[in-house]
Amino acid sequence: MNKSEYVHTMLGHQSALDAFLAGLNDAQRSQPNVCGIWSTKDLVAHFPAWTRYVTSIVRAHVRKRPVTPHELWGHAAPPSHLKDDALNEWMVEQTRDWSFGDVAGVNREVNMQLIGTVEMLTEDELLDPDLEIAGLGWKKGKPLWQVLASMSHEHVDDHLTGLRASLGV
Repeated sequence: MNKSEYVHTMLGHQSALDAFLAGLNDAQRSQPNVCGIWSTKDLVAHFPAWTRYVTSIVRAHVRKRPVTPHELWGHAAPPSHLKDDALNEWMVEQTRDWSFGDVAGVNREVNMQLIGTVEMLTEDELLDPDLEIAGLGWKKGKPLWQVLASMSHEHVDDHLTGLRASLGV
């Protein structure tokens, strides 16, 4: 996949997500326990956290400077002892008092930041499976676009399958 195709793919996923979210009513957006213990709003608040994380690492690489905790998380860094589900819950808790429109807007904004970051990359950086980026040591052997996809729209798609089933839509 080249850079232009990848950007087109990301824009298509964002448009599809926007359309899906716009089609939900208030009850579907706020109903608890539609995705484990989370509401749809909580799930949407969770989406940009990992996209922001990987975007800020790649953006720091492009700009040749260290990434800050604020860039990684959008606020203060989480407690270092949190892992997996506890970390995800912490991320959602940071937006607990936000409206559905606010969390959907941040999700869109973070996805547009990712697209802008991809545009800053060279084609070779996006496709090179051996590219080393500080903070992404676990990407070994994968082209960067695959890492970005797994942390953004593929992550969202995985959750949306269960959400659609829970909501019956």
